[in-house]
Amino acid sequence: MDAIALTHLDTAGQQPLRLCNAYLVDGRRVDRLTAGPCRDLARQERLTRMLLRARPEYTDPAGPWPAVVREALGIPVRLLSAGPTSADKTLVSRPARPATAAPATAFP
Repeated sequence: MDAIALTHLDTAGQQPLRLCNAYLVDGRRVDRLTAGPCRDLARQERLTRMLLRARPEYTDPAGPWPAVVREALGIPVRLLSAGPTSADKTLVSRPARPATAAPATAFP
């Protein structure tokens, strides 16, 4: 992913926000789910059964929510939405590209 949009910030502010960094499954901490082969329904069934037993491990975010999400995912937040209308949206500008950066090339 290149960037992310954060929506429903108006309702998110109505309760304390928590960040799930991992799950506890059968006494074991699971902090990453790896992608499996495409259309592997047996694997998907096992994953679903495991997640039904999982309990989220929450932490309180340290700082503003957009900054916490950016740090956790390692990608920039480009859109903030706090309501249903276009007036409720804020486009976060991209940082200026350094003058020495090479121009982008198209994928062949």
